[in-house]
Amino acid sequence: MPIVMTSAKGQVVIPKAIRKALDIKPRSRLHVRLEGKEVVLFPLADDPIRGLRGILKGGPSLTKALLEDRKEDLKREEKSVLDSFAILAWLQNEQGSDRVEALLTQAQRRKTFFLLNVISLGEVYYRLAMQHGHPLAQTIIRQFETVPIQLYPCDHDLGDHNLVIEAAKIKADYPMAYADAFAVATAMKEDAVIITGDPEFRQVGHLVTIDWV
Repeated sequence: MPIVMTSAKGQVVIPKAIRKALDIKPRSRLHVRLEGKEVVLFPLADDPIRGLRGILKGGPSLTKALLEDRKEDLKREEKSVLDSFAILAWLQNEQGSDRVEALLTQAQRRKTFFLLNVISLGEVYYRLAMQHGHPLAQTIIRQFETVPIQLYPCDHDLGDHNLVIEAAKIKADYPMAYADAFAVATAMKEDAVIITGDPEFRQVGHLVTIDWV
C-alpha cells in the first residue's frame, strides 16, 4: 500500500498506479469525504448525470426486482384464513395438500402467516383425537407453533361485531358447520381470503373470497 506525505498546504500526490486505475487525469474532479477517521477520495464524471447513466448496465435488472418486490408486498398485505378442511387435508396428504403446503412454504419465506380461528383449531383437534387419540392430536397441535399459522381468538365482549354472534348469524342463515361459520366470520371481519376445499363454502361465496385447494 503506497504511503504519501502532505505538503505544507496539506496537498497530496495520488500515486501513478492509482491515477491510472481510476483514469484520474490533470484537472479531474474528485469528491472528498470524511468517513470516521478516514479521508475517502473518488473521481467524479465531468457530467455526473450522463456518467451515472448505464453505470450498472449488464447486471441483473433492479427495476424488475423492484416490481417483483412490490408484488410480494401486495401479497403480504392480503390476509388469508385457513379452515379446518384445508388443515386436515394437509395433515392427511389428501387432495389439496400440495396447494396448502405450497402456501405455507411461501408464507414462511415471506415471513407472513395464515389466520386460523381457534374454533377451527378445536375442530381439527377433536377430529384428530377421535381418530388417533389425544397424545398424537396434542403433538400435532403443538407443532403448529413452528409453521406460519396465527391463531385468531374470539371476542371477549358482546359488542356489535362479536365474532361468536357473527358466526351464529351465519350458521342461522346457511346450513354449515358452526366451526366453518367461524372461519367465514373471521374472513369477513379481517377482509381475508378463505383457503379451503370444502364444498360447503360455495353457499357463502358471495360473502367472502375463496381460494379453492
